[in-house]
Amino acid sequence: METLIQTTFAILLFFALINLATSAGLYILQKKSTFAWMSVFWVAVIVNFVIQGMVQEGQCQIIMAYGFAVIPLNILGYVSLKFLNLKYPVKSMLVMSILALGITPLLDSLHLSFTQQAMPLAVATAAPLFFTAYVFLIRHRKISTAVMKIESVVLIAQGIHCINFALFREDPSAQLWGWTVSYALYQLLACVLPAMTLEDFHRDETVRLEKLVELRTNELEKALEQKNMMVRVLTHDISNCLVPLTFFNKLLTKKSLSEMKQEDLSLATTRIGVSAERISSMVVQVRNYEAMISKKDKNHLKFVSLKDCLNETILQLSELLKSKKINLKIDFTGGLSDQVKVQVDSPSFTNSVLSNLLTNSVKFSHVNGEILIQVKAYPDSKVEILFIDHGTGMPQEMLEKVFSFSHNTSRDGTSGEKGTGFGLPILKKYIEIYEGEISVSSREQSQSTPGETCFAMILKAEL
Repeated sequence: METLIQTTFAILLFFALINLATSAGLYILQKKSTFAWMSVFWVAVIVNFVIQGMVQEGQCQIIMAYGFAVIPLNILGYVSLKFLNLKYPVKSMLVMSILALGITPLLDSLHLSFTQQAMPLAVATAAPLFFTAYVFLIRHRKISTAVMKIESVVLIAQGIHCINFALFREDPSAQLWGWTVSYALYQLLACVLPAMTLEDFHRDETVRLEKLVELRTNELEKALEQKNMMVRVLTHDISNCLVPLTFFNKLLTKKSLSEMKQEDLSLATTRIGVSAERISSMVVQVRNYEAMISKKDKNHLKFVSLKDCLNETILQLSELLKSKKINLKIDFTGGLSDQVKVQVDSPSFTNSVLSNLLTNSVKFSHVNGEILIQVKAYPDSKVEILFIDHGTGMPQEMLEKVFSFSHNTSRDGTSGEKGTGFGLPILKKYIEIYEGEISVSSREQSQSTPGETCFAMILKAEL
């Protein structure tokens, strides 16, 4: 009989070790706290088996050794409820276990029967199991899964087995069937707990995928909205550009060049040239933007000289600056070196971002106006680049829409300059690709005060 009990104990211990290794392996792979708690549970089970296997004499000692089971069984209840993110009454169960352990030596001194002495600890060990089963089967049965209900049946059987310890432990044959039943119940738990873990993983993965699908759907809807808006703006602006082309084409078909006045001919060619340039500019702007956002990685971002990019942009727009006699100043403030480098894609930064900001400042500046480009250090190894003009300014309602693809905020400049209406939304997208930020503040001009607009751009930098 003793050999059979030892063999059963050894088999039970072996399978507990396998379950511990499985739980620990899953935790290493997934880093999920539930797996960590399952590993702790199996460690406590193994220690519990060893303690109970070693202590086979002395009524009080056997009961106290059995009382160690409150630790793994409370962990089991905690882990089981954790699968549904439900709260386990740790304090209540802990108080019950401590009282049961404390009262056992006192009951032994009263020379009571084994059942009377063991019953408080038997109830304390069964309580976590019955409580967890009650939560799954009654309190939260609507959200409990089939596997959780199966576990509840196992927990109820385990709880009854705990009570049986107090009732039948003194029976000579109880040790054999007691260890056998423990083996069977813990093996059932070894099957149910991984199943619950898979359910939990499936739930988390489903939620993650649903959020990912929602995110991607929103991104696609937003991208589609932006493209649709861009098409509408392009269609509108190109249609406007085609009006003078169509008009002067009809005029030229009705009259020969020799019949036209030199003044009318000059006006026609100028209007046609301006319209063609605007259409070409819009096409190039959209093409560059599409090419930029199609780059999925960040490898194209490099730290480049801000001063060189500014100088190149100013050179490109020199005729525009001269045409309105703009006084342009560049100021690296706060001891910041003009050799600072910023993290950008150099071609798009020069040709689309800086060019767009400077063109916009010139467009709304008055003749003989002043534009200030100020560069200053910003926290976390960044720089802030300000484009400040003292032109017409912007109304408050336009400030809220100026970077939106959904609203066309195009206005004529102080000298009648035209715009596409989507230069600033595209510019903002570029800066987001650079992992930077841009904002705008403005004061609209009035009869008593001049207007002022400031675009503030923040970029990563090598100072």
